[in-house]
Amino acid sequence: MKLKKICSILKINTNYLNFDKDIEIYSVSDDSRNTKKKDLYISLKKNQNNSHDYLKEAIGKGCKVVFSDYQIESSLKKEYKKVFFLKVKGLEKKIPLITNSIYKNPSKRLKITAVTGTNGKTSVTHFSHQILKIIGDKSAVIGTNGYGELGKLKNSGYTTPRNVILNRTLSELKKLKFEKVYLEASSHALEQERLKDINIENAVFTNLTHDHLDYHKNMKNYFNAKRRLFEDFDIKNAVINVDTQYGEKLAKKIDRNIKLLTFSNKKKTANAYIKNYKLNENGIDFVLDLGVNQIKCSLNLYGFYNIENLSLAILNLINQGYSPKEIEKSLKKLKPVKGRMECVYNKKNKKIFVDYAHTPISIEISLRSLKEHFPESKIACVLGCGGERDRTKRSKMGKLAHLNSNRLYVTNDNPRNEDENKIFQQIIEKISNKKNIDIIADRRSAIKNAIDHSNCELVVIFGKGHEEYQILKNNTIRFNDRRIVKDIMDKL
Repeated sequence: MKLKKICSILKINTNYLNFDKDIEIYSVSDDSRNTKKKDLYISLKKNQNNSHDYLKEAIGKGCKVVFSDYQIESSLKKEYKKVFFLKVKGLEKKIPLITNSIYKNPSKRLKITAVTGTNGKTSVTHFSHQILKIIGDKSAVIGTNGYGELGKLKNSGYTTPRNVILNRTLSELKKLKFEKVYLEASSHALEQERLKDINIENAVFTNLTHDHLDYHKNMKNYFNAKRRLFEDFDIKNAVINVDTQYGEKLAKKIDRNIKLLTFSNKKKTANAYIKNYKLNENGIDFVLDLGVNQIKCSLNLYGFYNIENLSLAILNLINQGYSPKEIEKSLKKLKPVKGRMECVYNKKNKKIFVDYAHTPISIEISLRSLKEHFPESKIACVLGCGGERDRTKRSKMGKLAHLNSNRLYVTNDNPRNEDENKIFQQIIEKISNKKNIDIIADRRSAIKNAIDHSNCELVVIFGKGHEEYQILKNNTIRFNDRRIVKDIMDKL
């Protein structure tokens, strides 16, 4: 798209601009590290720390056009005379308009499902994607584990990318002939309007439990951020888990023009509910009762959450017109979601699970589920809490982990710049009887001790799941729980 066309869309008078208005703009960037030749680079005042360095880096990579919401210093303009600098009033709010224009509204050329909730977003999107792939339909995911097709995921660095990245990603997926996209919509993204002007047809609400209160301050604000997915977008279909007060409230206020399917693991008044569920050593068995139809599920997946998440994925597909019969047939080939109650070792009377759970309720349900799967086995739990994040959940996580396991290993998650010892003490402060607790700061050592010395048949490692890194102060090191387990077990 030519520069003059972009200016016209933004209603900027170009008559006074002494510059080549026929410059072609192919994409948009707001990160100098990823800027390419013929990008439009966006520089915002709120990100002005080292902004000159960022600008110089972007220009050094071939950027010829810079939009900013502040006045660029004249000295910089003189230094880069071949670069067009333009101050745009209210630039941040105009980013969706700019990206949609340059990328030709990719979300309108795709069928997008957005999934929101405290827990389960990745599992619901990945299960949906897997089922469609087995059926023979081409779809992609965007979320915590990356974007694209499973097995070929690319890292975006975000659960829900910023609008600049999101529209570029959607454009890329469309060029690769994907027709459907399953997108994780975080509360931060909804609150910050990262999804503004994104066309979303289908929405799923998984649950709402204690998390991110460092950002939202209270559960009311947290819920209000989540509900925006169902109120701010022109969605056609919705699936809502009504097992919490938040889900019930959301379902009652849903627009009547939206096709709604409610789900429950216990309420027969919902459109679909779980019955005859069993958790055994081989996985999960349950029936999803749809009223007229029933879907029988017997899968090598672990944890009650996987019953709920798979059910929500199924209902979303039914809402889009897929038949219960074809969905049920596809389930036989379904695989666990990477890092979500994933059994990464199952030999020599030892089973080791890696789980991304990092909220009080998800840790409790995961551990209780393992007790149902393996009632005769002892459980060793490895747990840490992220630094510079919600501190109010730490003691709850520690207490529930200790209560539902036989031995607790407290260790580092991503401490960042926070004092690790303070985090450890906050994790255990609500535990009255501190027996069977080991504090081992080094995460690899904690995992190895849980495997080698806990005398437990089951080891579950919480918090990091699929993640490939660990943040220690200002350093990000390569670290993956799954890979650490493999390395330890290969040496035995």
